[in-house]
Amino acid sequence: MRLNVGSGAAGPTLQIIKEDDIMAVAAYVLIKVAPGKPREVAQAISQIKYTQHTHALTGPYDVITMIEAPDLVTIGETVVTKLQTIPGVHETLTCLVID
Repeated sequence: MRLNVGSGAAGPTLQIIKEDDIMAVAAYVLIKVAPGKPREVAQAISQIKYTQHTHALTGPYDVITMIEAPDLVTIGETVVTKLQTIPGVHETLTCLVID
C-alpha cells in the first residue's frame, strides 16, 4: 500500500492506494495563463481527473500540476482536452517523470 497526501478545494486529502491501483506514468505540466488568472486556473485544474499537487507559481510559468495516469495516452488526452481548454490557459509544457 501507498499513502498519498494532497490538498484540494475542501482542504487536505489523505488517500490509501493499493499496489495494483498505482498509476504507471507521471508528468509535471508547466502552464502559462492570462494575467490575474493563476489561482482561478489552478483551482479549475485541481478538479480534473488524474491531476495532483496543483499550485500557482511566480516566474516564467504561472501554474504547475502533476498528472499521474495509467498510460502516456491518458496524460496526452488530459493535457490537450482538459488543461488546454480551460479559459485563460495560453501555453503548456509537459515534462515526463523518468524515475
